[in-house]
Amino acid sequence: MGKTGSYKNFETLRPELLERKITDFRNMGLGKIVVVADFDGTLSVAAGPNRKYMTTFGTAKLHLGPEHEARSVELYDYYHQFEYASDIPDRERMKKMRSWCQRSMSLIVEYGFSRKTIKRIVEERNIIPRKGLSQFFANLERYNVPTWLVSAGLGDIIQEFILSYSKASNIRIHSNFFDFNGIGLSTGFDKDRNVFIHNKHKSLKQEDRYIKDTSSRPLLVVLGDSVDDLEVIQDRKNCISIGFLEDDIEMRRNEFLENFDLVLQGRQSFSPVLDLLARFLS
Repeated sequence: MGKTGSYKNFETLRPELLERKITDFRNMGLGKIVVVADFDGTLSVAAGPNRKYMTTFGTAKLHLGPEHEARSVELYDYYHQFEYASDIPDRERMKKMRSWCQRSMSLIVEYGFSRKTIKRIVEERNIIPRKGLSQFFANLERYNVPTWLVSAGLGDIIQEFILSYSKASNIRIHSNFFDFNGIGLSTGFDKDRNVFIHNKHKSLKQEDRYIKDTSSRPLLVVLGDSVDDLEVIQDRKNCISIGFLEDDIEMRRNEFLENFDLVLQGRQSFSPVLDLLARFLS
């Protein structure tokens, strides 16, 4: 295990393997690369040094009143126990996670979630961008690299947030979206296209545009703040994975190092990622 001089601010267990991957990416060229990034805790960060990051679901709770928040906590208390339970079959866990997602979104609709709510969330900076995010997007736009934001959060909030930093046409968002009526009030959502932490790869396979992007671009750069974010690459050998480890560092460090090619510890900016991308985005 060790930090290497070639990867400033990163830690990696496999520097030789990583160097070979970087060489392969550079040799195959920009036209073969797709970026896939998680949102909560990856593109966003904690609002303060002693606070965890605010998820998109969490920001909705701030704006829909104490009754909605109390009912959301009840859902969390019931469903969270199944999220990583090893004593239930995977199929049963997936059913529980889908139910949690759908019931949470139904509750948000019930309490009057609207496009105005979304704008307030972004304007009040309830979600804090990781430093260097705008440059990250600008570099990927410059080279027209398809950039997929894959999130188990709320896609409408993510979309509004991203639009305040970039309007690049190479950015696609795969997440949970609401339906709205003519006055901007949420009326429902597509129950057949839920995205939750354990089905990111499966749900992405329903996206024709993603299939098209990755069929002609077999190289993936994946960014996430959880080992579960790597589920999107379960059948991809040509991948460079970057983990953002900001919470419970000592407890989770070994798991991250075993699973990610590179690990960023603490509240870091996108600068190390930009330095890495520069090695093959040229």
